[in-house]
Amino acid sequence: MSDQQTRILDQLVRLRNDGRLSRRQFVKLTSGGVGLAAMSAVVAACGSEPDSPTATTTGSGAADPTNTVETFSGGSTGMATKEATPEATAEATAAATEAAASATTGTASGTPKMGGKLISALDTNPVGIDPHTGSSFAGQMVFEQVYDTLFEFTPTLEIVPALATNLEVIDDLTYKITIRDDVTFHNGRKFVAEDVKYSIERAADASIGSVRAAWYTPLDGIEAPDETTVIVNLKSAFAPLVSYMAMPGSAMIPREVVEEHGDLTAVAVGTGPMMLEKFQNNEYALLKKFADHWREGIPLVDEHEIRIATDEQSRVAAIRAKEHDFSRMFDPQNAWTLEREGFKLFKGLTASRPLTVINCRQDRCPTSASARRSRGRSIARP
Repeated sequence: MSDQQTRILDQLVRLRNDGRLSRRQFVKLTSGGVGLAAMSAVVAACGSEPDSPTATTTGSGAADPTNTVETFSGGSTGMATKEATPEATAEATAAATEAAASATTGTASGTPKMGGKLISALDTNPVGIDPHTGSSFAGQMVFEQVYDTLFEFTPTLEIVPALATNLEVIDDLTYKITIRDDVTFHNGRKFVAEDVKYSIERAADASIGSVRAAWYTPLDGIEAPDETTVIVNLKSAFAPLVSYMAMPGSAMIPREVVEEHGDLTAVAVGTGPMMLEKFQNNEYALLKKFADHWREGIPLVDEHEIRIATDEQSRVAAIRAKEHDFSRMFDPQNAWTLEREGFKLFKGLTASRPLTVINCRQDRCPTSASARRSRGRSIARP
């Protein structure tokens, strides 16, 4: 064994002891089936930089599939590695420039800096931005800045009030929600309990194409006895109710805007921190600060331009050229490379439930309980 192999193996042992590699990942990397370049790349990505060699790359600058690693979700957008195949699709979190970080957070002391324009990039066209009928993640990246919800998730996934100020569970089938009385829509109208009733009933209506309808299957009716009180009646006990109300897809909307335009596919009027100035399909969305937002000091920026850039290498180049302040990366090699170059990689918890679909011939699908258990054990966990 060469000195370099010994050094890299020592680094892998330290990463395993520090908890940055799972036992399964460590076994895979050291079992003899993974090349030295791949082990070196994993060590570098995990924060223990070897001298050489680096992962081999193709002419396009992408890492050779036989020597790459892929990311996977397990309740967190923090990254973990496992051996990849050429067919594997990797997903990474957003990379942002140091310049953008300093522009949005202000001085080195951490004092926020107000004003300015933020430019980000999406990998997919939002298609439609109706929070109740839209199913694309790209659409959500636009509309979640325009609308508020009754409750919201903290960065640690705790559910806290947003437009709601109080929740009282009267019994298993009856919830009483009190809402803020100092909130206005972007069109200037006051937000009241009737808007909550309309918004949830619309989200629960499968006939309009709502993709949120399954969230509210147990709903038995909503009452708005006064401007700040909402009574939610259920057919059966439903523990996830409040968590669904905290999802961006449970946005509070004004009835009159829907009635005027027919739907919210290309128009958006909410109570959120940003107002939709312009939405150019397949090109960009321009958002501007809502000065009368109920949260004091929010948002920090005056404008947010979201550009559509489907080619990942173009987004990487735009980050390096400081044309984009942040962007989503699917290839972890791109994200890790940018991080090593000094750009910031954002990581955090997510409430998403990712699925892995296995395609197989109908007569050969491993459907037995033992096969499913075996498949479950084969998935690397932190």
